[in-house]
Amino acid sequence: SVFSDGDNVTAARAQFEAQQKQLADPAFRAKAEGLAAVDAGQGSKAVTELQKAVSANHADSEAVGALGQAYSQKGDRARAVAQFEKAIAIDPQSDNRGKWDSLLKVNRYWLLIQQGDNALKAGQLSQAQSYYAQAQRVDRTDSYAVLGLGDVAAARKEAAAAERYYQ
Repeated sequence: SVFSDGDNVTAARAQFEAQQKQLADPAFRAKAEGLAAVDAGQGSKAVTELQKAVSANHADSEAVGALGQAYSQKGDRARAVAQFEKAIAIDPQSDNRGKWDSLLKVNRYWLLIQQGDNALKAGQLSQAQSYYAQAQRVDRTDSYAVLGLGDVAAARKEAAAAERYYQ
């Protein structure tokens, strides 16, 4: 009421109208709620909202990447990997690219470890060895893949090889 005309008032009114329009958009609200839930570490809550946002706009790399984070928080590594790959493909120059690359690597690694563990438990030693070897190529700094290779060697009764891996 103090400043009722001028360029700043016109710009402020236009911004206010744009924000009101966004708040009326269910997809915008779903994305905002999903992003907030991911930031709070509530992946289960975020998935539904982010799926709505992605359905409304498949080219929204921020929503696609956040959906990957939500899946990761839930422990659904296969879906997380797929979403991070999509987000990177949609917008390879995104400001979020570094975060997505890092989360993609971590989720890919732990997915391979999980697959290796499952194959080992099922007695599929060659398949388990393949998963652990792939995981080792993804992250050479973590020991779980090497330990998995040791477990495969031990299951094959190859004590010397198992010992090398364990060391």
